[in-house]
Amino acid sequence: MITQTSVGIDITDEKIHIVSIQAGLGGLKVLAQTRIALSAENNETRLAAAGAHIKDFLDQYGLSSAAIFICIPTGMTVMRTIEMPLAVKENLQGTLKYEMEKFVPLPAGAVYFDTTVIKEDKKTSTLKALLTVIKKTSMDPYMALLATVGDVSGIQSVSSATANAIAHLEKISDQNQRAFLLDNGSTLDLALLTGKNLEYARQWQSGSTISEALEEELNSLYKQSAQGDKLPLLICGARSETDLLPLCKKHASFVPRSINIKEAGLTGEEFLPAFGTALMGLEKAATPVNLLPPAFRKKPSRFGLFLLIALLSLTILSGIAWAGSFLLRQQLQVNKLDDELARLRVASGDIETLRQEATLLEEQVKALNTLRLNRTSLLNVLNELSRSLPETSWLRDITVKNESVVVDGFTDSATEIIPILETSALFENVVFKSTITKRKDGKEIFKISFDIKQGY
Repeated sequence: MITQTSVGIDITDEKIHIVSIQAGLGGLKVLAQTRIALSAENNETRLAAAGAHIKDFLDQYGLSSAAIFICIPTGMTVMRTIEMPLAVKENLQGTLKYEMEKFVPLPAGAVYFDTTVIKEDKKTSTLKALLTVIKKTSMDPYMALLATVGDVSGIQSVSSATANAIAHLEKISDQNQRAFLLDNGSTLDLALLTGKNLEYARQWQSGSTISEALEEELNSLYKQSAQGDKLPLLICGARSETDLLPLCKKHASFVPRSINIKEAGLTGEEFLPAFGTALMGLEKAATPVNLLPPAFRKKPSRFGLFLLIALLSLTILSGIAWAGSFLLRQQLQVNKLDDELARLRVASGDIETLRQEATLLEEQVKALNTLRLNRTSLLNVLNELSRSLPETSWLRDITVKNESVVVDGFTDSATEIIPILETSALFENVVFKSTITKRKDGKEIFKISFDIKQGY
């Protein structure tokens, strides 16, 4: 079975959370997840230690060829929702290089940035996009991490990664707004989603008491929303059930609830950012922000492409072989049918000869039967005429055709013959065929026709 594997890494001040996910025909499956404590005092040594731990994890599970994505703290980035002409969509990145200072007080050469389109409005020919920016100096320690970890496919903020995780777990399909609050231990992330799209995110240090800062941040986020009613608030992280959920329930503008992570196979809500950024390598992420410059990104493995080409080639060759064998079988069948047809043609020629001979015999039998019938009829007619006609009557000609008889002769009184013949049991339909004429000796010449009754 062909599978893909992706690794998500969330590095905080105190811990590393790593999640590896595999995508196959059965869907997504968490292969491994781990939590590693960090105790380094400064950022450079902390990231160096994190790199060593990440390398060990990748080696332990044989994941060196997997796609690797890293989360960085949201507070290191600047997020802006911007509006641009729809015409620049295809070259949005290039356009922002020249207009960066309109949105952040930094030149484009001093930052890494990425954008993701949130909404397109064809009526006004504008688009709405999320712009995420990070200073190059802030990104440099993470770039140095690549030397230890190896090739990395992407880097994004904790808020972007968590937005991906929530969109996947909640199976968001509407365009309603919702917020989420993530407790990362030392920091809190608060973000606003419209449908699947991240539109607003803030991170702040949680400190010992969080109620006052949380109230202020919730009020600020609600003002950013377009919600007229209460806004759903998804709470996750280390203190989601103990501290955050009770505090958020006191706010009248939100409906707080926790997230179900069991279906994903995660052992804790603190793994959500690592899980969400790992999704970048396996599916079309809801917020596909990638702050790692394209030149530094891990090149996609071509093994899957080559394997696909090989499988397609084998499929095509199998299809050709099958088609060839099918055509061969068909040709053999056609040849067999041709032989059978040739044999049947010879047989049919014999049958045709026999049929013609049978027809000839039938015609000969019919002629003989007709001749027998005519002889029988003629004798009957002659006997009946000699019996019925007066002695003074003489016949010159008799014509018998099928069941009709025509007699030609002369007599003393031709008119008397019709009644005589009509009384015969053998004749019917007796009529004159021509007018009566007289000879010099006074005899009357007649021509009479009649039919032989059926059965005689």
